[in-house]
Amino acid sequence: MEDRCSIRPRTGGCRRRCDGVATAHQNRRAHFCDIGEDVRDFILELDLKDDPGFNSGILLRCVDTPPDAKVLLHGYQVKIDNTSRSWTGGVFDDFGAGWTWMFDLAEDPKARSAFRLGEWAHFRIECLGSTIKVWVNGVPTCHLVDRKYSEGYIAFKIHALDNNPQATQHAVRLKNIRIITDRPGRFAEPMELAARPARDTPSSFDKPLPNESDQHER
Repeated sequence: MEDRCSIRPRTGGCRRRCDGVATAHQNRRAHFCDIGEDVRDFILELDLKDDPGFNSGILLRCVDTPPDAKVLLHGYQVKIDNTSRSWTGGVFDDFGAGWTWMFDLAEDPKARSAFRLGEWAHFRIECLGSTIKVWVNGVPTCHLVDRKYSEGYIAFKIHALDNNPQATQHAVRLKNIRIITDRPGRFAEPMELAARPARDTPSSFDKPLPNESDQHER
């Protein structure tokens, strides 16, 4: 795997320490740190520690949005869930002002217990063709088949503070970020979770846009 631990902030809030740990804090608007290039198929591994109360996620194949959009990037988001719902490792379509869950963890207690807030966790993400696989600490959490986003950035999303200014005290930390982009299918691993497409019925956890045509597709 190629070491890609050099990440760049897009809108501030992310810094790199000499020990190789990147740290990001929330501010008044959502912001991103990305690895700096478009990718199509890849395998990504990283270690992440999320403070309780910190809202973040890993964006896959994300694309630039129009200038008037609420946030800079849309794409698949691997959720880092800071709530008791515990859906870390699930995937939703993040289009800024709204979102649609594509692979949740509602029926998978083993996946829900894989991640613990405030502790380092290892993520493995395979994005190969129309298939997205996610493991958290070696536990399979997602096996999604979908074709909405075919190419884009890998980015780390730091959600906005909203009405919680005390959240500036919390942080997400990233290290050991490594990626394969050269024929990554050679290193794909089998997964015990059955592959499935995104749900075709709305979830109570979805937030549709007022105008569905505002979604930015690629």
